[in-house]
Amino acid sequence: MTEWQTAARYTPGEWVQMQSRLIPTKTALIFDDTNISYEELNRRARRAMAALHHAGVCQGDRVATLLPNRPEFVELLLGCSLIGAVCVPLNLRLAPEEIAYMLEDSQPKVFIWDASQRDRAHAALAALIDKPAPSIAVEIGGAINEQADRYEDWLAERHAQITYQPREEDLLLLVYTSGTTGGPKAAAITHSNELWNVLNASSDLAAQNQVFLHTTPLFHVGGLTLLLWGLYYGATAVLHPTFHPVAALEAIEKHRVTYAFMAPAMWQAVMQLPDFDQYDLGSLERCLTGGGPCPRHIYDFFLKRHIAFSTTYGLTEAGGPALRVPPRDSWSKVGAAGIPMMHTAVRLVDENGCDVADGEMGELLLRGPHMMAGYWGRPDETAAAIRDGWFHTGDVARQDEDGFYYIVDRKKDMIIASASNIYPSEVEAVLLQHPDIADAAVIGVPHESLGQTPAVIAVPKPGKTLSLPDLQGFCQRMLAEYKIPTRLHVVDALPRNATGKVLKHELRNRFAGPT
Repeated sequence: MTEWQTAARYTPGEWVQMQSRLIPTKTALIFDDTNISYEELNRRARRAMAALHHAGVCQGDRVATLLPNRPEFVELLLGCSLIGAVCVPLNLRLAPEEIAYMLEDSQPKVFIWDASQRDRAHAALAALIDKPAPSIAVEIGGAINEQADRYEDWLAERHAQITYQPREEDLLLLVYTSGTTGGPKAAAITHSNELWNVLNASSDLAAQNQVFLHTTPLFHVGGLTLLLWGLYYGATAVLHPTFHPVAALEAIEKHRVTYAFMAPAMWQAVMQLPDFDQYDLGSLERCLTGGGPCPRHIYDFFLKRHIAFSTTYGLTEAGGPALRVPPRDSWSKVGAAGIPMMHTAVRLVDENGCDVADGEMGELLLRGPHMMAGYWGRPDETAAAIRDGWFHTGDVARQDEDGFYYIVDRKKDMIIASASNIYPSEVEAVLLQHPDIADAAVIGVPHESLGQTPAVIAVPKPGKTLSLPDLQGFCQRMLAEYKIPTRLHVVDALPRNATGKVLKHELRNRFAGPT
């Protein structure tokens, strides 16, 4: 048996079991001012495993959840891992029809939701008429009702002796892509993928003294990865069911949080609080962001306060981060996606799949044992994305002389105007410096003679108005003529997914009509 196969025997549930022996009284989770020790979390995870077993869940069966950040999500994920079931965390922001699509696609045996999601869950199940549906429905935190078992009753005092040793290819998670470029598909993540994912973090984490703040949803790979990192290394996770900037700062101060990960839009909301500097944030060792381009002024805000702030680059298919900026480089590599994680290989290639010359831009390719096994039930899309062992991210990047990678833009978002390439993120970075713009996105729209031209969709600051001539004049100082937007659409807010990433396909559907 290879070292990899031996290591893959250890599931997240077993990590917690080992921690319950090593540090039984150490706090694993903090939720709503309640501390849950590793010993108690292990006990609850074992009961969740037993409940799944009594419900007829077997190795390979799927268990779907529609849950905010709360302890039950963690214990169910651990319980699934102990029995060999596949956890399918669903996005709370989805419409019932989208949830129904994912239920039909993954065909879970059990569907567990939070009481706050009852109407959405019921509507999703109703949409599955004449289609395969979960045979068991469970609700957390609600009153007795006819359409689902109550979670605590379902859990009861169940016990089961189950011995499960996963093979390298056994699945742990189906995590649906965020759907920024069309219909979602599930990245199939194995036990081995996840183990290597946490080992990737070994160079950055000093284990048990860490306290992680979880305001990013656990159904997203960013929040999920940080959770599993913490459980593996014996850290403490502070769970927040929803994001609120004041609550985030209060939690950092109260629980002496050391690591906080948020999307750029979330950090923007935090830094705009008028009393930001009144909070004691001295415990913070690192603020992390990811999920989309981060404007320079956010970096400047935190670095000016001597708070290490840097980017990670990852994606669902990687099971988490693939690149990161080490804390020591936070000040010198502002805007970088980072250097590869410990067990990640990277290439930049041109349209022909050949490696680009030093300093040139190319599509970012990733390879490593943490990368997904493939897309669930989609062999053709898997084959298109993973070629010769390399995953094609669709992101355009460049590398500097120190080996740090910078994401330029999404390959499919690139605008081609008269054979010249325009990367929307470059234009957006300029627009976000405009004193009257609160938020902005740039897309390509058809143009009669140029083929495409940039269009800006902007959110003005309160009380401000925007005009195209003014924006064009502002851009002329920093952008070539062909990169300057020729259309402006003013909106109240940009559509974003759960992690703050702008849904550009929605903007294209709405605004990319003919000129």
